[in-house]
Amino acid sequence: MLDEPEAALHPSAQRFLAQGIKDLGSSLQVIVASHSPAFLDQTIFRLHHVHRGRTGKTELSTLAADQLQAVSQLGIAPSELLQHIRLFVVVEGRHDEIILRTVIGADFDRVGAIVVPMGGAAKLSPVLDSRLIFDYTDAKVLVVLDNSGDEETRSVWEQAMAMCRAGDFDSARETLLALRRDGEPGFLRNFGLRAVERGQTDRVEVFGLTHPDILDYLSPSAVVPKSGGRNWDRLRSESGAKTGTAFKNWLRDTLDFDDKDSVFELAARTLDHLPDDFVALIAKATEMARRPWWTGAEGGNSPPD
Repeated sequence: MLDEPEAALHPSAQRFLAQGIKDLGSSLQVIVASHSPAFLDQTIFRLHHVHRGRTGKTELSTLAADQLQAVSQLGIAPSELLQHIRLFVVVEGRHDEIILRTVIGADFDRVGAIVVPMGGAAKLSPVLDSRLIFDYTDAKVLVVLDNSGDEETRSVWEQAMAMCRAGDFDSARETLLALRRDGEPGFLRNFGLRAVERGQTDRVEVFGLTHPDILDYLSPSAVVPKSGGRNWDRLRSESGAKTGTAFKNWLRDTLDFDDKDSVFELAARTLDHLPDDFVALIAKATEMARRPWWTGAEGGNSPPD
């Protein structure tokens, strides 16, 4: 049994040590308590997360191999998941991710936040699982919805959270179960239920943008050169489409809109000011990331005795 054997070792020496301990494992059972990426990122080791449970008692959770593989799909190393990521900023799709990372990515980096695209929830659900986040990390989740998002979903979420604040967790659970299982409602449903189950509803919050789509924060001419000086409202009016996919399809068919990642990144770099919504999003992400890791059932911010 080894307690932080990486102490005072150079990172390269830590990697040699991890390899040596792995070799010892062929004939001995070795238990290592460590914060070193040299150990946490070794696929040969079986990882266990030791954490304070809902009742204040120490709990042990095993991080399964298939969950680690799912995490790698996001380009996240196990050590980053377990140690460095304090907040998952969940957005609707790839374009939202590109624009936010380009414009305010440095602000997210400073507080240990990572932007993750939902991709219609079909892509994200098996990757960013509620049990993975709640059982193996102290990270929080901030779901960003645009103004064209489902108003009913927001209303149900707010009702459920109000019930939690009042201590009525059973009613909150029943309210969340009424949400659809797919898309953004399904994502909030899964994470809300897990948060209620663990008594940690403060770990999941929703941030609403004031514009109907992430495109609205960019100049139309920077994204669609053939827009002819028309603003987004006029373009939507001409298209007759209010939803993001239908509107983008119209732009593609009518104005040769190119939805490559590079187009959105370049357009985001042309912003000459930081939108108010982005300023507010930075503030909310910073507040959540720095919030104390323990919030008891009574709403206090101190860990139990």
